[in-house]
Parts: sequence; C-alpha cells; structure tokens
Amino acid sequence: MAFFRCIQEVINRCFVVEITDEATIKKARAILSRRITESTSIRGVIVKTPKSYNRPWSWHLDPASIEFFGRAMEVCEASIVQVEKHLDEVGGAFLPHNNWCPWRSSLVEEVVFDSGAGMVGLPIEYADS
Repeated sequence: MAFFRCIQEVINRCFVVEITDEATIKKARAILSRRITESTSIRGVIVKTPKSYNRPWSWHLDPASIEFFGRAMEVCEASIVQVEKHLDEVGGAFLPHNNWCPWRSSLVEEVVFDSGAGMVGLPIEYADS
C-alpha cells in the first residue's frame, strides 16, 4: 500500500488517497516522476467514514477503487467541499454509486502515513523507485 497527497486545483484543497493495487501504485509514481502525463486525474469510490490519513474530511476513497482518468462524465464531478457538505446525499442523485471524479485533480506527492506522527511528505525522486 502507498499514500498520495492529491489536490483539486480549481479550489486548491488537498485530500489523501491510499492505494493498494501494485499496478496503480506504479502508475501513481510514474505520474509523479512525469513519465506519464496523460490521464492523471484521480477517480474513486467515496466511503462515508473518515480515515486519519485524510483529515479533515469525514470520508475517504476506497483504496481498491482508485484509478486515473483524463475525461469523465459530469455526474461524478464535485469539489472536495461539496462532497463534505453533502456527504449524506452521496450515492443518490449526488455522485451516484458514490463515484467521485474531481476534474483538475492531480497527485502532489507520495507520503508516508504513521498513525502517531501523521503524514510525512517524500521527495518526488523517491516515487521513481
């Protein structure tokens, strides 16, 4: 597993995802090292429970659902703030099936998560390994 800090550029707010799939982890590291420059926005399934690595948000993305995309349908797009504000509506008409694909989202860095210490950022060069 690996953790990555992401940003939704339109509103300049961050969130953190945990990725468990090895191929997706490798792709995330390739995006950070700029070996991949297409289809780099983050998509995943919202789980309506908080995780300490994704503070201050009351939700997280299912680690097994994380994917990268270039274009997505408008029905899964919302800002981080909208997700938090309307979390009780996620899965209905707002973000059906809990699918979230924030446009203009991107990876910022790989981070190490320690439940006692919190997040520690790693240099992008580390993501090449």
